[in-house]
Amino acid sequence: MSQGRQHTSGADDALSIASKQTPQRSRSIESEERETVAKPPVKKSIFARVPRLPLAFLGIALYRAWIELAFVGSYLGTSLQAETSRNLFDGTMVVVFLLGAIFAKQLSPLIRKRTAHWMALSFLLVSTTCVVIGAIHPDMTNALMWPAAICGGIGVAVIVILWSELYGCLGPVRVALYYSASIVAAALIVYTMKGFLFPWFATFLFMLPIGSLVSLSLAFDSLSEKERPSAPFAEATFPWKLAIWMAAYSFAYGLAQSQLTTSTFGPHSSPGVLAIGAFVFFGVALRKRKFDFSAIFHVALPLAIAAFLFVPVVGDFNQTFTALCIAAAYTACSILLMIILTNMCYRQGISALWLFCIERSVRMIFNALGREARDPILELSIGIDSSYILSIVVVILVIVSSIILLTERSITAQWGIGIKTSDAKRAEEIVREDLLKNRSREIALNYRLSLREEEILTLLAQRKRNTAIASELFISEQTVKTHIRNLYKKLDVHSRDELFDLVENIDAKRATASSIDEDYR
Repeated sequence: MSQGRQHTSGADDALSIASKQTPQRSRSIESEERETVAKPPVKKSIFARVPRLPLAFLGIALYRAWIELAFVGSYLGTSLQAETSRNLFDGTMVVVFLLGAIFAKQLSPLIRKRTAHWMALSFLLVSTTCVVIGAIHPDMTNALMWPAAICGGIGVAVIVILWSELYGCLGPVRVALYYSASIVAAALIVYTMKGFLFPWFATFLFMLPIGSLVSLSLAFDSLSEKERPSAPFAEATFPWKLAIWMAAYSFAYGLAQSQLTTSTFGPHSSPGVLAIGAFVFFGVALRKRKFDFSAIFHVALPLAIAAFLFVPVVGDFNQTFTALCIAAAYTACSILLMIILTNMCYRQGISALWLFCIERSVRMIFNALGREARDPILELSIGIDSSYILSIVVVILVIVSSIILLTERSITAQWGIGIKTSDAKRAEEIVREDLLKNRSREIALNYRLSLREEEILTLLAQRKRNTAIASELFISEQTVKTHIRNLYKKLDVHSRDELFDLVENIDAKRATASSIDEDYR
């Protein structure tokens, strides 16, 4: 017997044992379902179909807003937000990310270590103090630049790792919803705080990192122990395809980034960032599992080309419009990258600390190289306007990264990563989940179930409660109960035990048929 069939057999045994051990739980859930009378379906408006999000998972917005308000933007107008300070800030983060990638095996999962939370908060508060004092006393900014940038870089790098580990515990739909909503929320926070008087601005600047880490703790505590990251993690090879993709795109972004830092809006608050975040959020919220994640990238490519070729040829309307397109294209790729990486952690058990530290290091290094290469390219004198040369170089890099991206067909692809060793428990869970999906798919085809009914059937077969199903599918618990009643009616079953038997019998029939075929061969 092959190794794959051994895994499947083990998953079958586990499912059989689980079905025998949970009759009392199943009956209690069914009695809860029978209490509610089915109501006729009501047509909902678009906004009524948007799921209610747990605010704790949107804490990324707070540290994104802090980065722009404290360092990347130009709102305070001090030398602490000058290019030298930003480069020191970015360089510190790169060092922390490289160290995280090297020592990932010893540090993962960092989110379980409360000292890491306190360390991130301490460094961010020290950095914020330096930024605020520098704004009050401009003559001290040169002395405060180093501690502000270094402490800020360390604090942000650690908080990025912590949030990456949290999102690595979630499925792609939840990640897409939470991350895109966080991007929108960060832009709105920046818009709001720009209008504050300085005392209120300074107060809320201190509150942003505190709120982000409190949200992180609340979100982590809301996960079950099974959902939380735990060692050992799967050992994987270097993600070369993702690295090349982000290196090309980040270098191109670095060549054009000066238009963002000098425009009215910053890289986290540009209207383009807001538009892409809203596009992904409402697309996933309304379409859910039917949302085509490749649509995110299909939006990014034309935006980049519009920014660097179409606008200069037709006429440079203004710098703000170009910056809007650049920010939108880069944000789209960042969202897609977040979904891909977290899905790898979620399905294959790869350490989020290791994977995201590599990704962030590559992204920031090539972004810095792009910023440094901008002036030499613009100084070229070959008889052609140097700005057109810069635009062509950027578009070529974007197209190269696009070709790399198009070689993979879905977010569940390997993306150049090879798994050397994996967590046996996690591998068994993945085999079990895939097996249940295949069984549910076969039942759905045989009984002509809808896509939503198939999703509910799969989650029921995984022994999930109504509340967990409602949370995962972003629907109300009442809707879950209605779908379960419809499933019982279509499948001609009256309890979850009977439904479990149906799922197992479907697989048993397939196994028997396969055995007969082998005998005849």
